[in-house]
Amino acid sequence: MVGGTARSADQLLSVTSPLADKAVLTRHVSSGGGDSANVVTSAGIPAGGTLVMSSNSLEVAVTLRSGLHRRLGESVPFTLRFRHSGAVDTAVVVVRPGS
Repeated sequence: MVGGTARSADQLLSVTSPLADKAVLTRHVSSGGGDSANVVTSAGIPAGGTLVMSSNSLEVAVTLRSGLHRRLGESVPFTLRFRHSGAVDTAVVVVRPGS
């Protein structure tokens, strides 16, 4: 899980990684017919609010570069790009999809 508190309203616009061909923001949706993940173009963060990313809410779906493999527990570097705050570098731990 990645989290942070915004001092003023902001918006997460994109996520990139030097290890990924593609990284997209997705939002977990539960309905009577099952669960799904919808691609979203951004995520708003209210002033004084917190952005929490987990497999049960907002997450990043990643396609690693060809030939790259990561094991559970390894970290992957990411850059989160915000409308007002600019770029923020972070790293996340590899987990099983859906966990």
